[in-house]
Amino acid sequence: MEQKRNRWIFVLIILQPVIDLITSLTTKYANAAISLGALFKMILMVFLFFYLLFYFWKEKRGFLPFFLLSYAAIVAMLMITVVGKPNIFFFAEVNFAFKTAYYLTLLYTVIMWYLRKIAINALLYQAVTIVSLIVGVTYWIAVLTGTSINSYTYVKPGFSGWFYSANELSVTVIVLLALSMLNVFENAKATRNQGHPIWTDWLAFLLMVSMIPMVGTKTAYAGGILLLLFYGAALLIRTRFFFWRERRLLQLLLVGMLFVLLIPYTPASTAPKHLQPDTEAPLPVRNPEAEKGDPLITNPLLQRVLSARDVYFQETYNDYGAAVPARKLFGLGYAGDYADAPKLIEMDFFDLFFGYGIIGTLLLFFPMIYLAVKLVRFPLTVEKSVLLLTVAMCLGISFLAGHVLLAPAVMSYVAILLMILSGTYVKSEKT
Repeated sequence: MEQKRNRWIFVLIILQPVIDLITSLTTKYANAAISLGALFKMILMVFLFFYLLFYFWKEKRGFLPFFLLSYAAIVAMLMITVVGKPNIFFFAEVNFAFKTAYYLTLLYTVIMWYLRKIAINALLYQAVTIVSLIVGVTYWIAVLTGTSINSYTYVKPGFSGWFYSANELSVTVIVLLALSMLNVFENAKATRNQGHPIWTDWLAFLLMVSMIPMVGTKTAYAGGILLLLFYGAALLIRTRFFFWRERRLLQLLLVGMLFVLLIPYTPASTAPKHLQPDTEAPLPVRNPEAEKGDPLITNPLLQRVLSARDVYFQETYNDYGAAVPARKLFGLGYAGDYADAPKLIEMDFFDLFFGYGIIGTLLLFFPMIYLAVKLVRFPLTVEKSVLLLTVAMCLGISFLAGHVLLAPAVMSYVAILLMILSGTYVKSEKT
């Protein structure tokens, strides 16, 4: 039974990039109302929901109220939106609810994973190697054949390969870079013992490193460099700065040198010339008159954090301020009270707060808070430190640039990251 479960998990992980590629290409070249990727993830979400419901009912009854209330927040938002929203794009509202439910389902799946003390990190790392190879090889085929989708529709250079969203690809690359790096340098012995060819792990890692400066987003570039520097510093500390005694550190330094030498020939070399935020749409038109008089909107620190997104923040914030109490408690739904073309702020935490209100947001954040309490523990090994840093980076990107919590493609990889992090604690408890 356990082997069958592990086989299904392995297959589902490997399918993620394939489904994402199909979704991207059908979105770009076909006008289907629902993409194959969305349908696949919806089926997966429904299956996991009932599996979790059965698990909590049978084994962890104390979690059941929180589990059901989290989804009740989504239902309440939809009901209040239908009744109280002046103008509704029903498909956009349902899609927003689906993305939120997918985020919830994956986090509760990780909670179940943790409670059942599942530790199959070797299998997960092997799956990550195959996923990284699929992502990296298809990316470079797209770039070299000139069929790549541009990361931006304006000014800034960069390539998304055959993936539709550069921002989502950036976070995906950061997660896969962290996991492939740990697989090469921390789990090399375990990999060899299982008969897995180590050259594939190295190729997967190098492909992820090569993509960092090519995507063209600050997210991928800064995040990738931070991961490499952090891991290098961790290895230095572990070797007490006798770096010539640590083969892994010398190998990482060699990769870092090659990385620096190749940067001038990549889109990242032009990044400092462009100060626009990482957004794939044209920047919004500012309205200074509408911003006057509100200390929150005109706060310089908030405007710097929000970047050009403060225009969308201002509109949604005004909608929230004018809403009736029920909508303040359970949310405005998708993108506030839009008139024609709805647009999210593209900062996940703000979008969730305005979308689901005070009570709804608390219920949606319960699984995240629970996992934070359980998975941020000492003492920390190098592997745990890198995994926690990657999780923190994903949350930071989610807050500043969005495209994480409300991006099903990205959340799939974040869930894998959390499962591996959970597995490290389970293994440490058993030893």
